[in-house]
Amino acid sequence: MSAFLSALGRLRRPQRRLAIFVAVLLGFLGALPAPVEARARRRVAVFREGRKGGGALAAITIAVERRHQVISEAQVKQLRKKARVRGNDARALKRLAKVLDADGLVVVGMAGRGRRSLLDVRVLDNQARLVERVRVPLLRADTDAESEQRATLDVMAALTRLPGDAVPAEEAAPEPPPPPEAPPSPRAVPPTPQATEEPAPIEGQPRRATAPREEEAAAVAPADDEGRPPGADVGIGLGFVRRSFEFTPVGGAKLQAYQGNPVAGVLAIAHVYPLALAGKRGLLAGLGLYLRFDRTFALTSQLQGSDQTFSSSIQLGSLGLEWRVDLGSSARPPSLALRLGLGSRRFQLDDPSGLVKIPSVEYGFVELGVVGRLPIGSTLGLFAGLSYLSPFATGPVGEAKENGVGAAGAASGLLAEGGVELRVMRWLSLQAALRWEQYSHTFTAAAGQTATASAATDDYLGGHLLGAVVF
Repeated sequence: MSAFLSALGRLRRPQRRLAIFVAVLLGFLGALPAPVEARARRRVAVFREGRKGGGALAAITIAVERRHQVISEAQVKQLRKKARVRGNDARALKRLAKVLDADGLVVVGMAGRGRRSLLDVRVLDNQARLVERVRVPLLRADTDAESEQRATLDVMAALTRLPGDAVPAEEAAPEPPPPPEAPPSPRAVPPTPQATEEPAPIEGQPRRATAPREEEAAAVAPADDEGRPPGADVGIGLGFVRRSFEFTPVGGAKLQAYQGNPVAGVLAIAHVYPLALAGKRGLLAGLGLYLRFDRTFALTSQLQGSDQTFSSSIQLGSLGLEWRVDLGSSARPPSLALRLGLGSRRFQLDDPSGLVKIPSVEYGFVELGVVGRLPIGSTLGLFAGLSYLSPFATGPVGEAKENGVGAAGAASGLLAEGGVELRVMRWLSLQAALRWEQYSHTFTAAAGQTATASAATDDYLGGHLLGAVVF
């Protein structure tokens, strides 16, 4: 200090004043605390689930950008595509946060329709754990300024609870010690207590507890658990089928019939919804494909009154479009699916001896049907379906030269099925169902021939047990 003063005394008056000013300025700047906001900035990604909620997305993005470093929705889409991160389940969001190097995720979504719409915003940490879920009821199908403001305030409060976001205690400015209390004076008049000024709350927005409960903090937000229907399910298992075939004779003719026993087979079923698999929502997300194939392992038919046996087989294949529509906005809503597809049902019997007079069938048909699903609780569900089958081919049974009744036939069919599904894990379900399929034939005598049958019925009764992987 003495050296500084002696050096200061050797300077001229203008230089001395300048040196004193610079020293005071440097001391003042060095005494300022580091800005808390700069130390509290975090990388936060803000993006949408689905196409709706653009107004809320913009409002939340602007608010978050004032306190944190924002990763915009466009950047999220670009990096998500580059890293091939698909879906919005917990695993995908955790990987997305790692790819973005984000400390938190703000996922903006919309649920419901019309006046039952709901702004649904989730704040997640970098491990895809739920920090806060903000739900704001809407008066119409889109957001307004009030709903966007309400959601923004809650989101900003939730971001303060991201791990590591608080300023360390050792860096906080120490509070000055309280002044010593003066002894009371007999003439002193006690001061009038002044009411503490509190900030006025926003009109129409009640304060609520924002601290997350333990179960909410530990909960992961998988898209499927939050109401997103499965994007695909592929199942394989065991099935069984029993066939019965009978002519309606004309004029007392005696015609052979077929009464089979239940026989086991292999079964595969798949449903794929490409847009739902990519995490999209809405009506188009329910548009997909369905596939079914089953075939008996080994079937042996025996002629009544004889020891002769014949190798036989039963097979079914179908493929088509399916449009699934959710009937509600709950976490697991009932759904209705419309089907339009093509199918093939075959029954073949090898008879080199020519003793069997029952023709083989090779149905090719168009299927038009509906399937409904009703969830019961969080793991159980019922389903049932009804379809009309319009055969465009019947095989030998409809040809007068091969069916043995001297008449050409036309057919129509019905299909009914129903069963129960148990969701044992988020990605695994077990299914049991019964299925009934019937083809009704009417015959018209061919030219120059006498018909021995006027009609026929071809029934298939079966069921299946399978396990399905759900995506």
